[in-house]
Amino acid sequence: MIDFNTDIFGTAAPVSPEIMMGANTETIDPMELECPEPGVYYDVPAHVYHSWAAVSSTLLKAYAKLPSTARTPYVPGDDANVGSGIHAYSLQGEKGLREECLFLPATCEGKSAKAIAEREMIQMSNPGKALLPPVYGPQKVVTMEVLKGVDASLQSHPKIGPVLETSRKEVSVVWIDEETGCICKARFDIWDGSVLWDLKKCRSIDGFQWQIKDLGYMIQAGFYYDGALANNLPAVGFGFIPMEAFPPYQVACGYVEPEKLEAARMDARRLLGLVKESQMNDYWPNFPPPSHIFSWEDLTPDDLVNVY
Repeated sequence: MIDFNTDIFGTAAPVSPEIMMGANTETIDPMELECPEPGVYYDVPAHVYHSWAAVSSTLLKAYAKLPSTARTPYVPGDDANVGSGIHAYSLQGEKGLREECLFLPATCEGKSAKAIAEREMIQMSNPGKALLPPVYGPQKVVTMEVLKGVDASLQSHPKIGPVLETSRKEVSVVWIDEETGCICKARFDIWDGSVLWDLKKCRSIDGFQWQIKDLGYMIQAGFYYDGALANNLPAVGFGFIPMEAFPPYQVACGYVEPEKLEAARMDARRLLGLVKESQMNDYWPNFPPPSHIFSWEDLTPDDLVNVY
């Protein structure tokens, strides 16, 4: 048995093939562990999943942008919190929304010192919960109406609606990367038995391709796909479901091309190796890793010269 409380970067004892395959996870309560054994876990609350000590796609995406900031605690703003609210409501219903989110009072609106202090006090009293603003967006729509509007668009979509109705939702997985020994985790919004789907709140459907690149979504896709394969899930594809959180709440869906998905999986594994190397050498540079290097030892000064 591995002591998962030691180090997410692989200093624990070797893992047996049985554990690597996710065996015997039915006897484990994942909500009582710092990080459960490798395997597939259903119905784990989001705040419990986020507390598991393991490498996540959030860390890899931050590392790809700037390693020096990758370990900085992430503090979500209104945009991210409303995204969490959409996830909770559309994937888990009102029960999930109550468990994972909290609607802020009107006195928390704005950026005054008093409003910020009140938000901080509420967050301290409700750790792990997404704080939803009373109203959201330029049109100041009541946030609950935003959640209902996006959900109605998802449910009525000819492709997305049936997928939501018949698929497993909020599937959490843990695995150990064979090359680095790192303990990894991922949380699939939707798994329909073959495709991993991820909900993404976006600025616009038309500009979603730009958002994929700017926010590192392909790193997440490759990392999640790798986690599915490591747990022997029959995942053959990955898809995004972009959503506009403002009227008329347009939604769309699209698959990642197989060749691009495999390339993203290899890139995620490359980044995982660099993260492990940074952890071992306490080297967190203040510039992004060039896309072609697999070790910081391979870096040359010219690798950091941009072409404009």
